[in-house]
Amino acid sequence: MPVTLVIFEDDQFGRFLPLVWVRGVSELKSGATTLAAKIERACGESAGAVLVRDYLAATMRRRIGSVAVNDLSGCRGQEVLFVNARVCGTGFKPPRQRAAAWQGEQLAVWRTTADVTGIRDYAGLVAAARKANRAEFAGKWFDYIWDVMLASPEEITADFKAASRSGIEGQFHESSVILGARSQVYIAKDAEVQPFVCIDTRRGPVTIEAGCEVHPFTRIEGPCYVGPNSVLLGAKVREGCSIGPMCRVGGEVEETVFHGYCNEYHDGFFGHAYVGEWVNLGALTTNSDLKNDYSSVSLIMGGRTIDTGSTKVGSFVGDHVKGPRSRSTSRPVRGS
Repeated sequence: MPVTLVIFEDDQFGRFLPLVWVRGVSELKSGATTLAAKIERACGESAGAVLVRDYLAATMRRRIGSVAVNDLSGCRGQEVLFVNARVCGTGFKPPRQRAAAWQGEQLAVWRTTADVTGIRDYAGLVAAARKANRAEFAGKWFDYIWDVMLASPEEITADFKAASRSGIEGQFHESSVILGARSQVYIAKDAEVQPFVCIDTRRGPVTIEAGCEVHPFTRIEGPCYVGPNSVLLGAKVREGCSIGPMCRVGGEVEETVFHGYCNEYHDGFFGHAYVGEWVNLGALTTNSDLKNDYSSVSLIMGGRTIDTGSTKVGSFVGDHVKGPRSRSTSRPVRGS
């Protein structure tokens, strides 16, 4: 019997704001790829359908085209594997047994041959899954938006290994250098690395996709992923950054995810941050990611204080935000 993969988001999407106001949790990026792409890779199947909030359905239909949204009619007569978008696909092994696996009271995975064609949302999915045999989910799982950001360096390395690409296919100027293993670099065709660039792979791999321009005096530390048609303008790209597609980055960035179409052209510092699409960070925009007393960062969410468990957490910037034109130091992490 064929198996259909359905990726769903649960009722805890608020933990991933402001990045999920305009996208599903499965569309969040960690490393080089989205959470959905990692689940698909682990399952060896492309998603046949997704379940999201009602107001996102029309937008997602336009974005993902061939995948059914909030419509499981195509699952009739098939075995279905439901996977929560919060499951980390790296290291995930799809279950063989037909049971519903739970993380506390949140459904994580359900494999079933039951008729699911009438399910339209997470509440309906949970009601159906409670009738199935119960198991406990022991895999890796994202609880909050900062978990997605903090996992990105490790995910860049995993995505590099899964892609099985290395070598220099684009232009690499003779005055530029690779510090570390050359096998840990992939520079795609039509990418250009200009003079006096240093790519450091001693801590992880570096991918520079097609159409990228890396301008003189840029330093890139792995693990790092630079998406298609992005431009690095003499930037200090510290370890753990995932950039693009179509971003312009200058200044200094560290362990930061730029979803795409972002501009951080000028000097400044962005560290341990997560940035949505079409964001413009003005000249000298800087965020703090380390508390003065070196304790773990906490923030207020849903009226309660939550300890992130990390000594470094910076900013979470929603789509279309326009940053200041003068120097600013932002700490959006309240209660810390």
